[in-house]
Amino acid sequence: MHSDKKWVFCDNYIQRSLVEFGKYSANVRYRISFAVFSKLLFFLTYSFFKVLYYYFSQFFIIYTGDIKDKRVIFLKSGNGYDYDNLYKAFDHVESEVVCINSFTMKSYMSVTRVGFYTLIGTFLHSVITYLSVVREYLPKHVEYLVIVNGLRNISQYTFLLSFFKTVYSLNNDIHVCSGGAMLASNASISARLKTSYLLHGNIGYKYPILFPDFYKVYVYSYDEKLYLDNSGISSDVLVYPYENISTHNKLVVVFMRIDDEKMNFHELRNLVVFFKFNNYLVKFKLHPQYNGENIYDWANTLNVEVVNEDIGSASSLISSTLPSFVVAWQSTSLCESLNMGVIPISLSKKSEIRPDSIYPIVKRTLSWHDEKKQIISAVNQQADYCKILRALTN
Repeated sequence: MHSDKKWVFCDNYIQRSLVEFGKYSANVRYRISFAVFSKLLFFLTYSFFKVLYYYFSQFFIIYTGDIKDKRVIFLKSGNGYDYDNLYKAFDHVESEVVCINSFTMKSYMSVTRVGFYTLIGTFLHSVITYLSVVREYLPKHVEYLVIVNGLRNISQYTFLLSFFKTVYSLNNDIHVCSGGAMLASNASISARLKTSYLLHGNIGYKYPILFPDFYKVYVYSYDEKLYLDNSGISSDVLVYPYENISTHNKLVVVFMRIDDEKMNFHELRNLVVFFKFNNYLVKFKLHPQYNGENIYDWANTLNVEVVNEDIGSASSLISSTLPSFVVAWQSTSLCESLNMGVIPISLSKKSEIRPDSIYPIVKRTLSWHDEKKQIISAVNQQADYCKILRALTN
């Protein structure tokens, strides 16, 4: 599929549907009924007025600076720790980087203003592209989702593409780094800007035909790199660089989940009691978006320190504290831990592992539920610790 059309499919339901139902195949052409035609007409008219709204909104946003001398635009996903990955992957200084909250239009508007004629011309081009996709041979379930959900992309994509066209006219050497904003990423690529994808979590199954034509893609593991390389995408896939830890403290860091109901206190208590009995210090690391209350009560009950400060990615905490074990559920911290030479322990049962996970958590971690014997060996003998670490890595 041509790169300029991929934005139409930037919807979670469409992507999930394509992965579930398999290859992009020919099917019966979608028949444009009167009801569908009316829906198209209504949303295209709505999109036009939304584009006008974006244009006039620019003049009420404070302009924050010039991008002519910048080297990077970083599209933040808002997860709180993705910014760390930019400096892990590329050698930039902070003054060379423009940060944009990728899901807030006002954030783009504060960087540069888009011209009226650029916006209207891009809108007409976007409508023509969208209608050409609607008339293609698509699987019927995807046709329906493109009609229902794809229309929502038109106004946003129009503004984003206009924004990146304007950026290109001001600084065509600037490098756009995306933390996962696929609609904005497609717009940046269509504007001919060099665009890279910096994952802030382990990757799931992707539909390769619709995967944006990124310049580079940074992943957390060689398992994910192998998957993407074999999928046929054109991007250069790289693994984030990590420092290897050779000295370990008698410390266990537990990376907590975002919600209280996804964690089991009795499970945590058994884990803490086990490691404290073996003279290990245990710390709880809060999730950056934690929205519960129980962890502090649990920590008081178990006499465990809670790490709450903003210290960036999991690798930053591991590097500064040098733990012997990292414990988590289905978390990227398990992958980062192994990359840095620290044994990861999974609290997730095998039945709870996400089926769309490319990273083989069962193979790359010790299971708290099923591999207690190996955990005891790693705790008691340094030689066994090193042997288990090698086995998990290979």
